[in-house]
Amino acid sequence: VLLCRSIPNMVLLYLVYYGLPILFLALEDQTGVHVPFEKVPATFVAVVGLTLHTGAYLSEIFRAALQSVPKGQMEAAQAIGMTWFQAFRRIVLPQATVFALPLFTNQFLNTMKSTSIVFVITVIELFGAAKLYTEENSQYFEAYIVVAGLFWVMGIVFEFIFHRLEIYASKYKRGNVL
Repeated sequence: VLLCRSIPNMVLLYLVYYGLPILFLALEDQTGVHVPFEKVPATFVAVVGLTLHTGAYLSEIFRAALQSVPKGQMEAAQAIGMTWFQAFRRIVLPQATVFALPLFTNQFLNTMKSTSIVFVITVIELFGAAKLYTEENSQYFEAYIVVAGLFWVMGIVFEFIFHRLEIYASKYKRGNVL
């Protein structure tokens, strides 16, 4: 977690992109098992790199959310006869979800925007397609305005979805638990 949080996304992508083949070659030297790393698509490498970075932040978000629920909540639930799993699912998890959702939303949107850097490892995505388009047509401003607009629309849509989830998850605060 500490390593993946402290390395910038682009550096982590490069490390995964160039490090996986070295790791697979070392594995082949040690075990004799050949992993066809040359057939691994760059999209898979991009997913792994972004997942490592995002996963580090999400683990901290969920840890903080679970720690935000007072221990007395779990003790009270167990005192009335709930098992640990029942208490966690019915008492702790709903409260932690309300705390985690805004932070999760922020991390989700940051990861969505971070996908624009995967072009550096040959993955063609929204920003990469605009860059290729501008190389042929020299319409930089127009292409990047379209990309910005698409990211803006996606951001608004996902913020709306997550806001609705927050309202639903905080139903226990309004007394509508059942």
